[in-house]
Amino acid sequence: AGTLDKTRMACPQVGDQDPNNYCRTTPAAFEREFRKGLDLLITVPQLKVGVASLVRVSQLCNHEKEDSCVVDLGPLPTPSCGDLWDTISDIGKPFGLGHGICGSLTKDCSDQRITDAYETAKAYHDILENVTAEYVSIAAGAPSPTVTIGGQTVGGARKAENVALAFSNAPWLYKFQSTQISCCDCFHPSRPGQDAIARILFDGVTCSSSDVCCGASG
Repeated sequence: AGTLDKTRMACPQVGDQDPNNYCRTTPAAFEREFRKGLDLLITVPQLKVGVASLVRVSQLCNHEKEDSCVVDLGPLPTPSCGDLWDTISDIGKPFGLGHGICGSLTKDCSDQRITDAYETAKAYHDILENVTAEYVSIAAGAPSPTVTIGGQTVGGARKAENVALAFSNAPWLYKFQSTQISCCDCFHPSRPGQDAIARILFDGVTCSSSDVCCGASG
């Protein structure tokens, strides 16, 4: 999410948000809360925990020229996704606070905004992957690592018997298509998009001419 301006004097959630990165959640706060969640889950015997990577939201800007299905935002009968994002960013509705629809990225889809969105998401992605691997290695009956991060000390939960954790990188690698984005806000998945997400996570990702995947270079 985040604010439209990259640099702010302060952020609403203070230390958990970065005033030099659109007031987005800091990686430290993201990791702290993820560890808290895993500490709860690993105490449930025989639980299988699946952790999915983030979708690379910076890909949205590949589709800014696509038509939306909004017909009442100014003089354009069918504004493009870029027109819609820019208009919503300016009027601040219906998403409030003037942040638009992921406005920190989509306000103008500049190279800087795309880079910042990618790098932030990549930091979250790496936390999900690395911390999941860390929790996989915990033996049954042993405690999770105690770490001080994001201003708090977390960890120490004991792993129950037969708890399994797995990380999927498939959403991160997937290159989504314009038909898989809702034309209502050019942000959330459409029905075909939801179908692709479900299929990818259920079957694992299989790259093809129709299901295109990208490496992690950005």
